[in-house]
Amino acid sequence: MGMWEISMSASASDTAVVKQLAAEFMDYLASKDYDSALDMLVTLNPNDPYRSQPMGLNDEQKAEIRSQFLRFPIRQYMIENVTFTRAYDNEIRCKTRLENGKYMTFTLKPLCYIGYWYLSLAGR
Repeated sequence: MGMWEISMSASASDTAVVKQLAAEFMDYLASKDYDSALDMLVTLNPNDPYRSQPMGLNDEQKAEIRSQFLRFPIRQYMIENVTFTRAYDNEIRCKTRLENGKYMTFTLKPLCYIGYWYLSLAGR
């Protein structure tokens, strides 16, 4: 059984770190500092997520995600829920208010690798 396959229990410290990462990321989005937000995101090898080391996004991934941020600019956010399951399978749900006044839920996927927390996006 690899490190990623072990279920986890999160401490109060883990929760605080993950919420801080999410708040920093969402603050960047709300201030339209997309480069800083994108630099915070990582991805895993989809062929072996259990053993892969988190990697920063490549230029193509950054361009695709940036276009999504530009289509749905965020004005405000609220972290609603943090759920820990496994080191690579966790979720932070943020309720966002878009510049057009509509609301949307935004989901981040924090992951822990060798004791350090990283952020990825749901579905990536």
